Amino acid sequence: MTCELVEFDRPRRLTIHGEARGMSFDDHIALEAVDGATHLTATMHTSPKGLFRLVAPIMGRVVDKQFQTNWDLLAAALRAPAG
Repeated sequence: MTCELVEFDRPRRLTIHGEARGMSFDDHIALEAVDGATHLTATMHTSPKGLFRLVAPIMGRVVDKQFQTNWDLLAAALRAPAG
């Protein structure tokens, strides 16, 4: 997979475009200050290619769950005390 940073407006947003054999995607990430904390919103748009189109509906749920797990792990790591 190759990824390209196509938009970067520090510290507010970024967009990553990815290309793989079975799909391409655009991941839009926005950061917003809310009540002394940072609210992160991530939206991914995917375009399946070839035979992957047939299994995309099933794989979408798996990918969504994995991305949510990744964001949850990132949030936990950022909240953990240093050291």
